[in-house]
Amino acid sequence: MQMTALVQKYIKFSHFINEIKFCHALNCQEWDILIIIVSAEIDNKILKVNDLLAMDHIASPATIHKAIKFLISKKLVYFKNNAQDARVKFLHPTTK
Repeated sequence: MQMTALVQKYIKFSHFINEIKFCHALNCQEWDILIIIVSAEIDNKILKVNDLLAMDHIASPATIHKAIKFLISKKLVYFKNNAQDARVKFLHPTTK
């Protein structure tokens, strides 16, 4: 049976996802947060650290904060300070 182009793309995508998730040893919360940050970037939305901390369905604010620090240390995510308010930080995915 020959695979369709769509199936081949899905398998390639699946391998890519596994490479990122397992290469960087991401747990479930870290993975969810990374997906949220990347999705916001794709949708041209500005995501603040406080926006993530308010998502208590993912994890507690302390766990989310720890996950953000981990993603930054792995160079998967970076944050920029708001020019008008230094307390506000925007999250962005890296090209990695």
